[in-house]
Amino acid sequence: MKLKTKIHFFSTLLMLVILVITTVGVFTLFKDMAYDAAYDQLSRNTDNLMTSISQTSGVTNPEDILRAYLPNKSMIQVKNDQDEVILSVQSTDGLSQLKQGELKERYMITQIEGTAILSTVTPVIWSDGSIVNLHIKQKLEDVTTSLNTLSLVLLAMLLAGSLLIILSSMTLARIVVQPIKRLIDTMRKNSQSNSFEQIVDGSESNDELGEMTKTFNEMIFHIKQNYDKQHSFVSNASHELRTPLTVIESYTSLLHRRGIDNKEITAEALEAILSESERMRDLIEQMLDLAKSNQGRLLKFETLELQEMMQKINRKMELSYNRQIILSSKERWEIISDDKRLHQLFFIILENAKNYSDGPIEIHLRKKLRQIEIKDFGEGIAEKDLPHLFDRFYRVNQDRNRKTGGTGLGLAIAKNIAVQLNIELTIESELTVGTSVFLYFKEDDLYAEK
Repeated sequence: MKLKTKIHFFSTLLMLVILVITTVGVFTLFKDMAYDAAYDQLSRNTDNLMTSISQTSGVTNPEDILRAYLPNKSMIQVKNDQDEVILSVQSTDGLSQLKQGELKERYMITQIEGTAILSTVTPVIWSDGSIVNLHIKQKLEDVTTSLNTLSLVLLAMLLAGSLLIILSSMTLARIVVQPIKRLIDTMRKNSQSNSFEQIVDGSESNDELGEMTKTFNEMIFHIKQNYDKQHSFVSNASHELRTPLTVIESYTSLLHRRGIDNKEITAEALEAILSESERMRDLIEQMLDLAKSNQGRLLKFETLELQEMMQKINRKMELSYNRQIILSSKERWEIISDDKRLHQLFFIILENAKNYSDGPIEIHLRKKLRQIEIKDFGEGIAEKDLPHLFDRFYRVNQDRNRKTGGTGLGLAIAKNIAVQLNIELTIESELTVGTSVFLYFKEDDLYAEK
């Protein structure tokens, strides 16, 4: 059974049950109230009759008293203790043949030809001093007419309400199922055509169905974004790997054709092959690092002293590259982070500063601001390139990257590490002035400052 059919069926069934119960309840309540009102009126008339009988002398004809208090369209019978009729008066026909059943309540309702008959029994002291029973029966034609009219009205309302319920349940089912159907159709279309189509919904509703549509569109957007990034990554990686392979293949073919007798050509070829092999190795290692950082491997958090860490990193960089690195602060600053990943992040940033500048590199630790600034005085980066620096394989200048051996993956790896360590990484730069990289350590439980 489809969801639309289930919603239609069960909502209609539930509402019809409620409507039928309500209709029957209204009719029953009105009927009981009408019968109670008729009984109360008849009871008051009977009390007056009993008072008149008790005050009447033996001279007065009892039949005259009964006729004086005889209700409209009714019958009064006086019966002794042997259930024999002593006296009977009536103002309508057909009631004398009605057999009186056992009266268990204040009154009893029976039906004759569709008309309700109200029956009561009241003991009374008769004129001769004996105790007799007054059996009173009254036709409730007005009440029966009112009940018949009410039943027709309620039946008409029941039919009209049923029709409205069916229509409303169909509308409800359509409202609920339509967005789901659009979602299924869109997902099926995306699956069959390998596309990333979103659901076009002009209603912009804020209910759960509208939220479902928005969530699906957001999911498709992010899937497409990741797919495009993956496609771009594969294309760029293929291009980057193809370039050194082409160089290696070219020089290998040259050596194959000319042999190794020419020392200059051989030396040039071996140097190019070695250089491109190292470059390809570095590229593969960085691609593996990027994949590992995207996987979000388990981090090992421990207490680290930043000032001490930066001093060790500075000494390694100065010895390795013969570059001056100036650490401006000697204030102790302890944080909780992953030692290996934080070292990798600093090395990437310092290596970039070393590659694209010739002068000294400054490192400013600002404990109160929870910020580290790594500043170089190189050629700088154009403003239009700043938003793309963390994109994979993005290069500000192809010739410059080829000269320095850059792959365009370093800052992408740094960004992923910063996200894992809850560090906000930003870059500011100005052409011919230099570049500043800011690391802001966010305040939360991860970085409990000591």
